Amino acid sequence: MGSQTGVTSVVVTYKPDLAIFARLIERLTPQVDAVVIVDNDDGKQLADWLEKNPNPNLILLPLGTNRGIAAAQNVGIEWARAHHSHYVLLLDHDSLPRPDMVDHLITTMKKKKALGEKVGMVGPR
Repeated sequence: MGSQTGVTSVVVTYKPDLAIFARLIERLTPQVDAVVIVDNDDGKQLADWLEKNPNPNLILLPLGTNRGIAAAQNVGIEWARAHHSHYVLLLDHDSLPRPDMVDHLITTMKKKKALGEKVGMVGPR
């Protein structure tokens, strides 16, 4: 899948503005191996969008009801773990990452580890 970064992005959605969501997907997909879209709804809106915008690196997991962001993130994280991702990037449906964000996050993490620091998480500033 994708760019072979070892990164799966988990994007939690709930009735997203599809124009904003499309920009997120456009920016995100070149940076990660897969984008797991966990929809806190029935998934119909996003399934229709994905049918018009097919991409094998986009995975839709509809929850059927709004279970909250933490529950949705956990579903996506479990998918990433089951598919042997090294890293998980958590985003909301209205996030707009820089085109080089994932590379910067991985570089920062590796630098900190090289200094002997224990790293549990890195994030954009």
